[in-house]
Amino acid sequence: MEPGLVTILYAKKRPSGFTLLEVLIVIVIIALIGTMASNYLLPSLEQRQARNAAQQLADQLDFAQYQALLNGRPYGFSLENDGYAFYIFRQQQWLPATETLLSAEQIEGELQFSAPLKASNSTTENNPDIIFSPMGEVSVFTLLWLRAGSNWQITQDLKGKMQVQTWQQND
Repeated sequence: MEPGLVTILYAKKRPSGFTLLEVLIVIVIIALIGTMASNYLLPSLEQRQARNAAQQLADQLDFAQYQALLNGRPYGFSLENDGYAFYIFRQQQWLPATETLLSAEQIEGELQFSAPLKASNSTTENNPDIIFSPMGEVSVFTLLWLRAGSNWQITQDLKGKMQVQTWQQND
């Protein structure tokens, strides 16, 4: 017998598979990649949530205009301390809107108008900031939503078209 053949016959066979150390190294690498990916993706998730919230408010404003036309009564929108609310003019006074889609909301951040609104036909302090006429008259406004990390602008033009876009604050 040749000496090399004996060595091969009696050599220990290494078991197939991965060692614990190799598996742990792969897990650490995957965890690091996952952490980096989540740090990259989370801001875009927050940005999407902010855009969805701004679009929801724009949709509610559109719905209030539609309800005013449909019901033949003025609807209103007011900024509140920590959010906003919708109103309907009934029994010679502004009452909270009863439609589910027009319920008062609390928000993250701050809502403000880009310029003070002229209160049309304002005889009392209790009038809403924006009034949606049942005659189809359009209120032109720009509403700014200042949130941490993203600012949004909701604008209604003379044609009644509502737009939502990002807004950069000039320092």
